[in-house]
Amino acid sequence: MVFGISHYEWLAVLICCGLVLGMEVINMAVEAAVDIAAKSRDPLAKKAKDAAAGASLVVCVFSAAVGLIVFVPYIIALFNQK
Repeated sequence: MVFGISHYEWLAVLICCGLVLGMEVINMAVEAAVDIAAKSRDPLAKKAKDAAAGASLVVCVFSAAVGLIVFVPYIIALFNQK
């Protein structure tokens, strides 16, 4: 195992990766659906796209936080070894 990360830590990382990829697919689907539904520039269409992108960003930020919580202690321990 890399860094000796526990199974639960790997599970958290994999869940976060899946959530990010899933949210990106949902964001892409919402944007495509809005493009089909709104033939011209519509402020509500922009809000829908922005909301989908915002949801994706929130998942990415929290996933990055989980990654930091999991990996930083191992990286610090790696650099402290002599």
